[in-house]
This record gives sequence, C-alpha cells and structure tokens, in this order.
Amino acid sequence: MRSARPVVLAAVFLLVLPLAGTASAVNEGVQTITSTDGVEGDYFGLAIDVHEDKMIVGAHRKQSESGVGGAYVFRRQGGNWAEEQALEPDVATRLSARRVAIGEDIALVSAVPADSTQVPQGVFVFEHDGTSWVQTATLHAEDPVEFTAFGSSLAVAGSMLVVGATHDSHAGEYAGAVYIFEMVDGEWQQIQRVVAWDAAPHDGFGHDVAATSDLIMVGAPWGDSEGPYTGGIYAFEHGANGWHQIDKFKPDDAAGWQSFGQEFELNGTTVAAGVRSDDDARGAVYIFEQNGDDWIQAQKIQPEEADSGFVFGASVALEGDMLLVGADGPGHVFRRAPNDFELVEYLMPLGTGTLKEFAVWRGDALVGVPGDFAGAVVHFDISADPSWPCTITGTSGNDHLVGTGGDDVICGYGGDDHIYGRAGDDVLKGGDGDDKLYAGYGFDFLFGHAGDDRLVGGAQGDLMRGGPGDDVLRGKGGHDWLEGNTGQDALFGAAGNDVLLGGNGVDDCDGGLGVNSFAGCED
Repeated sequence: MRSARPVVLAAVFLLVLPLAGTASAVNEGVQTITSTDGVEGDYFGLAIDVHEDKMIVGAHRKQSESGVGGAYVFRRQGGNWAEEQALEPDVATRLSARRVAIGEDIALVSAVPADSTQVPQGVFVFEHDGTSWVQTATLHAEDPVEFTAFGSSLAVAGSMLVVGATHDSHAGEYAGAVYIFEMVDGEWQQIQRVVAWDAAPHDGFGHDVAATSDLIMVGAPWGDSEGPYTGGIYAFEHGANGWHQIDKFKPDDAAGWQSFGQEFELNGTTVAAGVRSDDDARGAVYIFEQNGDDWIQAQKIQPEEADSGFVFGASVALEGDMLLVGADGPGHVFRRAPNDFELVEYLMPLGTGTLKEFAVWRGDALVGVPGDFAGAVVHFDISADPSWPCTITGTSGNDHLVGTGGDDVICGYGGDDHIYGRAGDDVLKGGDGDDKLYAGYGFDFLFGHAGDDRLVGGAQGDLMRGGPGDDVLRGKGGHDWLEGNTGQDALFGAAGNDVLLGGNGVDDCDGGLGVNSFAGCED
C-alpha cells in the first residue's frame, strides 16, 4: 500500500550520500551559490556552463531595467565559487539566459528582442579584457529566416563559437541548423552554416551542441528515423573545405519517443547522451566511444531503482572518468572503473525546487536548482576516492556497537547485532545476522546485509538500504531515502519529504506526512 500520492521530489539543498565513498556519509564540501542581487522568481541556475575555474549561470526570469533575464560569471577561489560579475547587455534587447556558454575569455548568452516571446533570437558575446567582462558583439545569422530560434544551444571551443537554431528552415521547415563563428579582422563573422545530410522538417537539429577545435556534435532529438521523436546525434569534422558530417549515431535499441540528442556531453572521445523517455519514461544514459570516424555504443546505463516517470538522463555532465546524471528526484554520480561507468554516489534531494542542470570540473559537481525562489547552484566535492574502511567492527557473536560521536563506519559481523550511530555522520553496515541499525543525530547511511534487518533513521536526513532479507526500513523526522532489496520489505517514511524505493520483492511503502516520492512499491 502507499499512503501518499506519488510526486516528484525536488531540491534546493543537496546532501551527498556515497555508495562507496569516504568515511563520512555526507560530503561536507557543500556550497550553495546564489547571485548577490537575487530575488524570488529569478530562476537562477536554469543554465550552467563551466570552463576550468570559470562558471557562467543563467537567471532566466531576472527582472532588470532592460527587461527580463540575466547571467553571472563566477570564479573558483580558495575552494569555493565567488561571483565575479553580472553580465549586462548594452542595448534594450534582453537576455533570455536559457542557454549560456563560457570559454577561456569568452562568454555567450542567448537573447531575445524586448518585444518578443522567450524563444532565443540572438546571442550576446562578452569578452574578458583582463579586468572585466565587456559585451563585444551580438551574433545573428547572415541569412536569417523568420523565427529560427537562433541561440537554442551554445558552445565555445577556443576562438570558435557554435550556435544552434532548432527552428531554422533552410533545409526544411524547422529542420534546424548550426552556425559557426570565428574572429576575422577583429570582428566575429559567420564562417559556415551546417545542416544534417538527411535533414527533414521538424528535426530540431541544433537542440544541443558540443564542440572542440576539430569536432562538432549536434543533437536533433525530433527526427523520426525509427518512429516519432527517435532523434540522433551528428558528428562534424573540420577539413580543407570547412566542416563536414562524418557520422550520425543513435542507440542500438533506438525507438520512437526517445528524443535522443536532446541532452548530451562530449569529453575527449566519449559521448554521454541522456534519453529521458526510454522504457516508459524511466530514462537511460548511453555511452558512445569514437572509433575512427564512427561512434560506437559502449554502454547503456539504467539504474535498478528507476521506475516509470523517473526520467533518468534528464541532464548529464561528463569530465574524464566522472559522469553526473539527473533524474526526477536524486542525482547520480558515476565513475569509470575501469571501462564501464559504475554508480558510486547519490545527490540526495532535500527541500523544494527541481534539479535542472549539471556541470562538473575537477571533482566539483555543480547543480542548478532554479526552483520557485531566487534559485541557486549547489557545489560540492565529489573527488574523494571511494573506500570505506570500518572504524568499529563486530565479532561473530551478537554485538552491541555504538559510535564514538565522530564520523564512524560501524560494521557488524556474523551475529544478530545492534548498531547505533551517534552525533557524527555515520555509516552503519549490518553483518550476516538479523541486525538492528539505528541512526544517530547526523546524516547517516544504513546498510542491511544478509539477514532480516531493521533500519531506523534519526533526526536528520538518512539513506537506508535493505539487504537480501525481509527488511523493515523506518525513517524519522528528516528527509530520508529508503531503498528495499530482493526480500519482502516494509518501508515507512515519517514527517520529512522522503523517497521510498521498493526492490525486487513485494514491498509495502508508507510515506508518512511529508511530500514523498515512490517507485517499485505494491499498490
């Protein structure tokens, strides 16, 4: 049974709960980033881009004298991100800031005419002059057609600027196009417009773009090669005669309504593409690797807890061996080990708002939470090497194990153990017996193991995961994450906003008084 109607859980403050991480169940490097002049309704965090130690954040609904929309540049200083400058256009045309991009000393922000709808129709270029960010140009297509949605996507690759226009109709009504700009004689000039070799009306080519100095990737999520809204990603390479298409790729199990190409990231020779509508809106992320001029599917990621409506893959960020994936509810952190990406951490949502955008740089995870308030970007450190040595260990008997008050990793062993956390952020792991695990006052992580276990949360937000037995997981006052396993489990939330995920057994879920989210529970 379920005592509350399933809803999407959201977040303004994020708790990082590792599946395999440091001795603490909570990553303590969290910083909530806001603009210095933010007010309710700004939608700060709707768009994010990062280049090395610089980040640009869009505030889509920010009110100003010139209209609606704003963008801000932040720089990493002393381990945190500090606001460097709010970007101001020099004309009445307003910033929509639905799309932003940043490079070494160049920033791009989508714009709309002051008397139009919020569909992007231009792009502002800001350049850093050594002291501040100054607007130096406004980009438009040289041969515009009406309502192109120019600025639907943006990318900066060195001194090259890439702009998507999903409604461009040169290759067919709303087939889409991508425009490439470079600096020529001191001015930004369009050097090429590219379209898909199989362009068709309403493909949405240019919905997302990614670029390096010699490679451009373009998403066309509305193409219908395998059915409505199948989508595809196109790869373009630079040659003697400019940019030319070398490949189009899609999942091995491509099907209608996937909208493949709506959200993807390119890093080196790897592409990670989210498909939020795969398998009845469960969502998935596909990993592709470059092989010459071809891009070959290497992995499909779909976590076990995903259920209908989970929309795993709603946003992705990729750098090196680190992959972040957004969903309705928790964010997910994956590491490549050694070939496939494996889940190592959850980004636990607490509060109100919606995770919208992800970025990652050198172990800094940056998550946009525009929400219903001013909005924020939450920064936390996910660079720790996953390892969890036990600091307190039980015996083969029936043990009574109590934390020290610090951040403990308490591990049961063979008997029926009672394990108690205390004031720190603890990890409690049951052994082979029928164990009872009780969280303390910190943000704790409780693991059942082989027996029929009982896991009880504390006053803060805890993550509890049952083992193969028939387990009982009970939250308390915090915002808890309760996850069953293969047995017939019972999951009980309490006063907080909880996530209850049944496992493979026939599980009962009772959400309690908060605004709760369910998956895999018996109706």
